[in-house]
Amino acid sequence: AIDDPGWFAFHKILAQDMLVVVISVVFAVVAPIVLLPCALFCLFSRMLWTHHHLYVYESVFETGGQFWPKIFRRFVFGLIIAQSTITGQFILKEARHEAYATIALMCMTYIFLRSTRARFDAPSSTLPLEVATIMDISVKQEEELQRQRNMAQSNQQQGSFSENYDSKKTTEFTPE
Repeated sequence: AIDDPGWFAFHKILAQDMLVVVISVVFAVVAPIVLLPCALFCLFSRMLWTHHHLYVYESVFETGGQFWPKIFRRFVFGLIIAQSTITGQFILKEARHEAYATIALMCMTYIFLRSTRARFDAPSSTLPLEVATIMDISVKQEEELQRQRNMAQSNQQQGSFSENYDSKKTTEFTPE
């Protein structure tokens, strides 16, 4: 409904955006004119989804960067496909030196993928520092609040024990 749009469907929008980016990267080699509509799509998508994430959709969950490795691998795969396409173009036009340079570029792209994954995959699968800090602060505050409740409860119990104790009614023990 218009009043309650609900949560953001990542699985639909992310797939569409990735398809547009991969198509633009791959076909930019063959028809560079495709870059203009794809760039406009990315620009307007950024503005639209930024507004929608901030003001329209309800934030149901935080990924904490867990989408990043998947998206990065797919984008780099699209980049390698684009580089292989341009290598094919160079081979068809008999530009051997450029084809060899592009093959070397493909190898460097793959090395970049491996080094980036080695550096960032582990941190992206763990809890972000900001979230961990907030959780630590909230746990400490909860522990302090619980300690204060326990202290107040024990003081209340001690007060009720002292009220029940009446020294005048105390009788001395006399053996019979």
